[in-house]
Amino acid sequence: MRDQRPMSEAAIEALAQGRHGDPFALLGPHREGEHWVVRAILPGRGR
Repeated sequence: MRDQRPMSEAAIEALAQGRHGDPFALLGPHREGEHWVVRAILPGRGR
C-alpha cells in the first residue's frame, strides 16, 4: 500500500530554502509496502 500523505507545506518550504534538517527522510528512494518509490523535487514542475 502506498503512502498517499503529502509532504507538509512547512517541509516543502524548508526543502526549497535549504534549511530542512533531514532532506533524505523526505526525498530519494523509500520502501512503501512491497514497492519502492523515489521522491524528488522537480524545479519548474507544477503541483
